[in-house]
Amino acid sequence: MSGEEVANLEEALFRDSGATDIVRGTGYYNDSLASAVSGFQVKYSNEILVPAGLKNPTGYFGTLSRKKMNSLYGCGSSNQKVPATFVPYISVLYPNGGETLYNGDGKDSNLIANIQWSTANFGDLLVSIDLINPQGYIVKNIAQGIPNTGNYPWKSDRSLSTGTYKILVSSFDKGPSAQDYSNNHFRLSTSFSDGVPVTPLSIISSYPPNGAIDARVSSENMWRSVTLTFDGLASNLTTANFSTESTLAVNPPKVVDVNQKSVASNNQVNIIFDRPIMRDETVAVAYVRPDANYHNIESFATCLSSLPGDVDQSRMVAPADLLAMIDVINGVKTAPLYAADLDGSGVINTADHLKMIDLINAGTGAKVPNCEQ
Repeated sequence: MSGEEVANLEEALFRDSGATDIVRGTGYYNDSLASAVSGFQVKYSNEILVPAGLKNPTGYFGTLSRKKMNSLYGCGSSNQKVPATFVPYISVLYPNGGETLYNGDGKDSNLIANIQWSTANFGDLLVSIDLINPQGYIVKNIAQGIPNTGNYPWKSDRSLSTGTYKILVSSFDKGPSAQDYSNNHFRLSTSFSDGVPVTPLSIISSYPPNGAIDARVSSENMWRSVTLTFDGLASNLTTANFSTESTLAVNPPKVVDVNQKSVASNNQVNIIFDRPIMRDETVAVAYVRPDANYHNIESFATCLSSLPGDVDQSRMVAPADLLAMIDVINGVKTAPLYAADLDGSGVINTADHLKMIDLINAGTGAKVPNCEQ
């Protein structure tokens, strides 16, 4: 903004809210002016912050802030320049080069990847995402004019071909601009089959870990999900990639959702069951994928059980579990919450000791079957 434009903004903010801490006529975009802009954004949050996907004010007089101010006082314009200290900045974080992403499993609703980026001085600017070929041309507009959340789920797309690409993330406004590309090309592998993605992955680990026993008493705390870690990108796996078996004479918990919410890397997925693992039940989860001839093959994924009071994870409730609980409370041993937080309070304490005594008094000898791998 020029000195005159800043002065106009100062005057408009003073008129709108009586911001007496603003020294009008300075021509400088200083801290007090940024604070007043933040107050303006909060006052009209439904028209400034909410459309941009923001919860807190920024102090940056961006496009939506300008639009609202213009509607009130007719000051400023949508293409004004801002001081250098407020120039927006974007950095593409993922995919940033060298990755192999998988596109195609017969369902366009599934993810190729979660595109990630970071920004600075971005205010309420919106974002566009494009797919760029090795010649530097845009081959697909992935998203346009979306809120600057730093993350966008890129869904499978039958129109894309196998090849190498970069991601371009850029500001989508008439105001100050910023953009960034993936540092290097990544490979997009497109292979649609009927139902299950051709993804030659192997499972490295799971959480809860394979063989773990949920010793908590309340069904509200019993497991309804597991996080699996693969040896490669797992972002296009679906419910069709997993099957379950139960040791109880009931229908096993069915995998109803596969997502990457809050996972540590794109090699991980959360699988969600339609019901918790029940008391005295053992559930085996298998990973299903097609072989080279598109014949489905299964490989063991993980096995989880539920046996209230099995603190020592021996697959049987016995007086030894009471001793194990005492050792945990006294700091002699350690145990995960699922093994010793019997009441599901989030901490292991004497209340869990009392709960263990109740279970022992109710009778010992309860067992849970082993996993058959």
